[in-house]
Amino acid sequence: MSRVANSHRLRIGVITSGVSGISLAAALRACQHTIMGVSFLDTPMCVGGVREGAETCADSEALTMADRLDAMLPNVSLKEPTQLIEESDVVLLCVSAAWELRDFLEHSEEKSLWRRGQLVIHTAPDAGASLCDTAADRGAFVIAMHPAIEFTGTSLDIERLHGAYWALDAAPLVLPIGEAIVMDLGGEARIVEDSVRGDYTKAIRAATTTTHTLAREIRTLLRNAHIDDDSYAWNLMEHSLREGLRGSEEL
Repeated sequence: MSRVANSHRLRIGVITSGVSGISLAAALRACQHTIMGVSFLDTPMCVGGVREGAETCADSEALTMADRLDAMLPNVSLKEPTQLIEESDVVLLCVSAAWELRDFLEHSEEKSLWRRGQLVIHTAPDAGASLCDTAADRGAFVIAMHPAIEFTGTSLDIERLHGAYWALDAAPLVLPIGEAIVMDLGGEARIVEDSVRGDYTKAIRAATTTTHTLAREIRTLLRNAHIDDDSYAWNLMEHSLREGLRGSEEL
């Protein structure tokens, strides 16, 4: 097929709109893959800085993308997207929604650089492999791979990726490559095709929004009851969620 299929260790270029790309790059480098560089997709790289009194990047509320890159991926360079596409066996496009990629894929100068045998991976939850048809039309292999975790842009993400579920969509010939990468990261792959990505995205958003709201409310009420212990709140929510899921199976 290509170098992608013939080599377990890959040369990966990361183009990202947020912290997820930095965390995924760090996790992939920990698996002995080579990170060729990182490019930020329409994201300011140098605003603010580490706030006064912060001892580490993780402590800073004004942390910049460049700061996170330095903290998570020392010695990995910022590069232009065109350079990453030209140099990399795998191009990882890390976005939180499909719309962040459409303009980049359809109207940028990078459109003509995709090549036969290259692997293009995107992480948008709301679109399958067809989102990158522009690259596929030039012979690239495309995989949609969404990790079902919330990213912090810190080393905590690498730990959370172990055991995380990933929603994959790709042509049958390419799917085993995506499954191998997920396995490399310690995750579990599930097939979520383009046609059902809408429902999948609604589930992700509902879980995230509802959980955050409930966690804040439960923590506040428990503290009002003089229980200032997050493990108590965690135990309560975990058992309630388990029972809720069990009850939904009976409907």
